[in-house]
Amino acid sequence: MIDLEITGAHVLNVYTRQFEETSLWIDGDKVVSRLKDAPLVARQTLDLTGKYIVPGFIDAHVHVESAQVTPSEIGKILLKHGVTTIVADPHELANVAGVAGIQYLIDDAKQTPLDVRYMLPSSVPCVPFDHNGATLTAADLRPLYAQPEVNGLAEVMD
Repeated sequence: MIDLEITGAHVLNVYTRQFEETSLWIDGDKVVSRLKDAPLVARQTLDLTGKYIVPGFIDAHVHVESAQVTPSEIGKILLKHGVTTIVADPHELANVAGVAGIQYLIDDAKQTPLDVRYMLPSSVPCVPFDHNGATLTAADLRPLYAQPEVNGLAEVMD
């Protein structure tokens, strides 16, 4: 049994760039079908006839610190404009505050419904002659690997 069926809405097909009147079948936090007549049974049905549904935007490379606000604050702005997920590269703050700076950003992002994913900076400092606040190695970043918000390695620069 599926959690929710949304019926009657015009759902954007991002491949054809057309709105289609169909159903969305949602189980937990995943859309499992978008067939109008899927052979599924839902615990709850929501009729959104006349409404439109579009997927949220994903910004795949963001330096939150460059906006000079916290992740929780940038979430207030981005969500209003349809951005539901960002993939952040915390290189700037890591360059100044190291692992503690990265952890601060991860913790602060938990205050926003914006889905904030992190890629760990690979080059701190980015050049050996840089005068910065931290130097990070793979061993320094290892404790962050297990955090669900961390998804991989950020851009390599030197």
